[in-house]
Amino acid sequence: MQQREAEKAVTRDSVLCLPGIETSPLSKLRQLQDERLAALIDRAYHLSGFYRRLMDAIGIRPGEIKGVEDLQHLPATKYSGEMSAQDMLAVPRDKVSVVLTTSGTTGLPKVIYLSQTDLERWKAQFARLSCVWGVGKGDVIMAGYPFPAIFDGFTAAGAMLLPFTHVSFSLDNQIRQIERLKVTAILSGPATFLSLVKRAREMGVDLKNAGMRVGILGGETWSQSFRKRMETDLGMKFYDLYGSAEVGHPASECAAQDGMHIWEDLYVVEILNPETNEPVALGKAGEIVVTPLWREAMPFIRYRTGDLAARLGYKQCVCGRTLPKISRIKGRIEHMVKVKGGNVFPGDVEEVVQAAHECSGEYQIMVDRPGSLDSLKVRVECSLDQTPSGAMRKKLEADLLKATGVASEVELVAYGGLARGGQFKGKRVVRT
Repeated sequence: MQQREAEKAVTRDSVLCLPGIETSPLSKLRQLQDERLAALIDRAYHLSGFYRRLMDAIGIRPGEIKGVEDLQHLPATKYSGEMSAQDMLAVPRDKVSVVLTTSGTTGLPKVIYLSQTDLERWKAQFARLSCVWGVGKGDVIMAGYPFPAIFDGFTAAGAMLLPFTHVSFSLDNQIRQIERLKVTAILSGPATFLSLVKRAREMGVDLKNAGMRVGILGGETWSQSFRKRMETDLGMKFYDLYGSAEVGHPASECAAQDGMHIWEDLYVVEILNPETNEPVALGKAGEIVVTPLWREAMPFIRYRTGDLAARLGYKQCVCGRTLPKISRIKGRIEHMVKVKGGNVFPGDVEEVVQAAHECSGEYQIMVDRPGSLDSLKVRVECSLDQTPSGAMRKKLEADLLKATGVASEVELVAYGGLARGGQFKGKRVVRT
């Protein structure tokens, strides 16, 4: 039944808005990648001081990187907030149209320069993505990411935009606008969306009958349990979107909700062992390393994201696309918690917490010392009408043990005890 619904849902996508590149043979995609990558490497070497010094230091000339197979000769790199954004520029400063900064969740916020060409290319990609999710003419989308190219992409696809700057950070205002303007789609971080859902319940607003039908969530890991709970409670369909301010959005789900398509005409995505920098086996989780092929102002070549996912076995999707897929994000490397007997990511905990309707969905993993913990320590918030109990605590501990393979200590807190305040992203790992 679920598969038939997925196939029915993608019919509109397949008929109306599948560019030819999205149904191309892999050989054609690879040829396009090779051509665009060789041009990118040449530009970066001659115009970016950072990449020229990097390549000179290892004795690589631009002409030696003829395609994707040659990328392995260049090191995978990180971009920290301490690095000079100006040094990475590949255009004159007066060609920079927009400056973005990252959220700073993993250190000093990074500066990202974008040219007008970059903005147009990013806009075009988001117009494609909007179509993939079935968002277009007749829709009103509340966009919770303050990126101008994202805004423009939705409007280019025909949707009416309710931007981040309009609804501000006030949950109450967002909820009122959802009702008043008849919002049909929302782009948000999962933690922010959860807060919106909780606040709507407190206000007595029935989001299920508000007319929303599409949710696009990204910026953080979110679980299948979260998807199932939200789709059941709200009558919406939710899609995963992967990306960052640094590289754009290299992967996203289609209506099949069966892994994330890599937009290979625009990106090269590698899955590497974060310790050895070697490719990992198919289906095995590794670090996502991204090379955007479309960035003009500020190239990123073999950018280490710190996010973990696996490349999936190849087959044509029921949506009709031939683009390869990666799994949904398992987590960030720095968010992994070592516990005697195994490693745990926040998403592992969320799978259990979101499946328990006695919980609001909010949780925090408490890390009180460096190194391996003796047990997983988790604070879990009860739902609005639930009182903490010993039986509930024991059930969660048993479910966490079954799901993660490690012993857990659960502390239940009353509803509101884990309020997020004004954060854009949820703080799921608290190191004290």
